[in-house]
Amino acid sequence: MRRRRRSAPGARRAARPGSAPSPRRDRALLQHLQAPRGQGDRCARLARCRPGARGSRRRPIELAARARRGRRRRPSLTETPRLFVAVPLDEAARGRVEALVETVRATEPEGGGVRWVRLEGVHVTLRFLGPTPEARLPDIVAAVRAAAASSSRMRIRIAGAGSFPSPDRPRTLWLGVTDGADGLAGLASRLDDGLVDAGWERERRPFRAHLTLARADGVRSGPAAVAALTAAAEGVAIDAAIDRIVLYESVTGSGRARYVSRAEAALG
Repeated sequence: MRRRRRSAPGARRAARPGSAPSPRRDRALLQHLQAPRGQGDRCARLARCRPGARGSRRRPIELAARARRGRRRRPSLTETPRLFVAVPLDEAARGRVEALVETVRATEPEGGGVRWVRLEGVHVTLRFLGPTPEARLPDIVAAVRAAAASSSRMRIRIAGAGSFPSPDRPRTLWLGVTDGADGLAGLASRLDDGLVDAGWERERRPFRAHLTLARADGVRSGPAAVAALTAAAEGVAIDAAIDRIVLYESVTGSGRARYVSRAEAALG
């Protein structure tokens, strides 16, 4: 029995008798030979990426354009907005809170700090509503106006700092409210009554007046930030005037959430 002689590695097989060379293979080889040195593979890749080619993929230019469009997309109001009701601080009090926070942020490590809120919208939350259909917005506005009409303007004092649930494992950093906390609790209760009449469930959690300043869940430097905030707030008292209730929408997107006023009502 005669053994069949094997061809050397890398040798090309001879064309079978009667078979014609593939025109597509010849064109690809011609492009490779005519391309400048080092660009033959690039031509083959571009040929594979042309629209309609077998196994084609999106062009890199198209993917880059889509990525740029995604980066330019800005946060927008949603069909089911995340709503909450709060009382904002006056400009002078907000400026003092910002100055206090800046002293704490100056001590944070770069790139590893907690997530501070936008201080231009710092507030005391009365009731968090969450994602709410637009159709229920008139009922919320009516409850806000009723609570505001039955309440008087007040002054509060912001003092002390802390975190929820504990300083060792903080999730939320806050400043407390001492003077005027009872008045805010009564305002939150009247608002809750109006929302219950409109079909919402009554708030089960006890009201605790505070200003949320930062989120620290999952951040290693959270306990250090709590200690720095507590030390910076020691002996500091900030008086603030409360003159209105605001229905806010929390708009999320790139960066920190921003708060958009959807309706407001003056106290008294």
